[in-house]
Amino acid sequence: MSGTGAYSFIRWPFVDRVTRKKFIWTALSWLPDTKENNPMKHFNLALLGFGNVGRALAGLLKTKTAELRDRYGIGWKITGVASRRLGWLANPDGFDVDDLLAGNLQSPTPLRFAPGAIVSSLTIQEWLSASRADVLFENSSLNPLTGQPAIDHVKAGLEHGAHVVTANKGPVVHAYRELRDLATAKGKRFAVARSRSSR
Repeated sequence: MSGTGAYSFIRWPFVDRVTRKKFIWTALSWLPDTKENNPMKHFNLALLGFGNVGRALAGLLKTKTAELRDRYGIGWKITGVASRRLGWLANPDGFDVDDLLAGNLQSPTPLRFAPGAIVSSLTIQEWLSASRADVLFENSSLNPLTGQPAIDHVKAGLEHGAHVVTANKGPVVHAYRELRDLATAKGKRFAVARSRSSR
């Protein structure tokens, strides 16, 4: 991982499953090291985009639960999931990962929008609040000419008070300084995946 301050790069793997797992593990590694000062820190995770990468992340989190707890003092639960196929789901008590991966989803909160709905930043804020997100993993589709809606997603996550990891380059190309400054002002981290070729 390289980069300083509130913004950092994480290498983004396209090559194979092993490399993809390394990326996802690295994506978690920038979370604050809590083991020294606090025996356990819990993070509510919101996944915006639940395709191959989101599903791989959920599966790896489950596999690495004991290591995250014992080695890093980190506990977690997935409290928000959003995609065009699933809609916008929030469960502050946490979703069962096996149910997520099998597509058996129930949202106990009244917040469930129709799949494919155009969602405003305000509504995303409502979703983040309903899921009580501490970390937003942003992996949505975007317009490369504008960086939207990924820029608004990242802003919403930071304004909510969550750390943000995005797989999209659009927010960096079109709004780097604004997002960096917002992350700094909020005392949060803003991390961006990068491809192996973007050295």
